[in-house]
Amino acid sequence: MLFATSALLALLPAFVAAQTFTSCDPTKTTCPPDPGFTNGTTSWNFQAGANLDLFTVLGNPEKIAVDSTGLKFTIDAEKQAPTLTTKDYIFFGKVTAVMQAAPGAGIVSAFILQSDCLDEIDWEWLGGVTTTVQSNYFSRGIANYGNGGVHNVANPQSSFHTYVIDWSPTRIEWSIDGAVVRTVLASTAGAAYPQTPSQIRVGTWCGGCSGSPAGTVTWSGGPTTFSGAPYVMTIQSLEIINANPAGSYTYSDMSGTAGSIKGSSANVSVSGSSSVASATSSSASASKSASGSSASVATKSSGGDSKSSGSPAASGTGAGNKPSGGAGAQTTGSAGPTSNNLPASSSAHKFSLGGVMALVFGAIILVA
Repeated sequence: MLFATSALLALLPAFVAAQTFTSCDPTKTTCPPDPGFTNGTTSWNFQAGANLDLFTVLGNPEKIAVDSTGLKFTIDAEKQAPTLTTKDYIFFGKVTAVMQAAPGAGIVSAFILQSDCLDEIDWEWLGGVTTTVQSNYFSRGIANYGNGGVHNVANPQSSFHTYVIDWSPTRIEWSIDGAVVRTVLASTAGAAYPQTPSQIRVGTWCGGCSGSPAGTVTWSGGPTTFSGAPYVMTIQSLEIINANPAGSYTYSDMSGTAGSIKGSSANVSVSGSSSVASATSSSASASKSASGSSASVATKSSGGDSKSSGSPAASGTGAGNKPSGGAGAQTTGSAGPTSNNLPASSSAHKFSLGGVMALVFGAIILVA
């Protein structure tokens, strides 16, 4: 039976309370190989009209557009979650976005790395909070909000900042405007460390809208009203460095570990952070920049790809857990609803951007 997109979207609060969703979990069954970014570096200058051919729309294509200010994600009504995901995956590497978060109480802006077995690394901005941004990581879909961090940043909804996730086999670093604000070591995180090939997903969603669980509304700063709409997130540029370029990645077993991943390239390595730097450096000359004419996603943008060189390599191992100082220094505390910031009687869960995107994408497929 086919369901209308609007009907499925109406069920979002019930279905996406789980942390994440995957169409095929390789820790439970045999899944098709994941397509990989074959170049060391792929970059987009959206202000120059870069196209979106390397992305899949997961929700509200009519609310995603590229113009002279950048790639824009707009929310102006209930049940909207404009979202893009890369078609290809990276296996460790570095993602850099120059962006401005969306304003609005209860409006959440995010970019995340997410794998098929539900490993996840996040940046999330709350539209009503003008002084901080949240970081988080998850492994295999286990929603441990004690992994979260809160970091100072000035006016993220009204000014552009450079946000980085730098991910190696030994550590994850989150950076703001060139300053490392958080480091998580694999040796400390243990089995909770994200370590499987991931897509990059960017978008906005409404945590404060009607029908959201009470904890989600509280965490996101809702309830949301639309008197100040539209609420727009803008990305000026995006750069993705794949530390282990390959045409595809295959899970050789159901362990969900980095060591189980087999790439189509003989250069795929998970021996340590040095492999991240060497892999990206050796492929820098193959850097690809996606460019083209400005267009709304609803009418797929056109334009060819152009080659560029001199891409930066992913940085080496971070020096322990101590974050750098400055405006982005980490604040002690957890991101997302926990027993510390919700009533004891609350059974709410924070919506995951991945969950929202997956359900919306499913709705689009069913209707298509």
